Amino acid sequence: LGEEWVKNWHVGVPNCLTIKDPYNFGQMVSLHNIIKAFGLWEYAKERYGTFDGNLKKWDWEKPNSENIMKLKMGWGYMPGIAIEEGKDFSAYLENVPAENKEKVIEAIHFTHKYCSSASSDKGNLDIPTDWEEAYDARAWTAFPERR
Repeated sequence: LGEEWVKNWHVGVPNCLTIKDPYNFGQMVSLHNIIKAFGLWEYAKERYGTFDGNLKKWDWEKPNSENIMKLKMGWGYMPGIAIEEGKDFSAYLENVPAENKEKVIEAIHFTHKYCSSASSDKGNLDIPTDWEEAYDARAWTAFPERR
């Protein structure tokens, strides 16, 4: 990732702090960093899955506040919606410094590509072996998963 990126990736990157922000770009870039640094792809997919679920219920004809309230519990623990491929979201990134903007956009697309159930690349991804689950650290296996 690099020292400069680690220190500054978050600068100007918006989160879902207000009802004006349907995207949680801070979390999306954070998931990119987690995958790249630690290989936690499965974790990132599960987190991004909430964005996918929120997007399925989103109606662009309605105001953000109405969309948020129609979700089960508002935003819940993972606010935001997934990006849609081909849709321009650069207006939301106006406060990202010029030197970071391209990398932030690449990180958002990377996270969508590898984590979204709606990714057009789904099924055609080359997943590095170091991203795959190495072992299950749970104290016991959940009942439905027992064999």
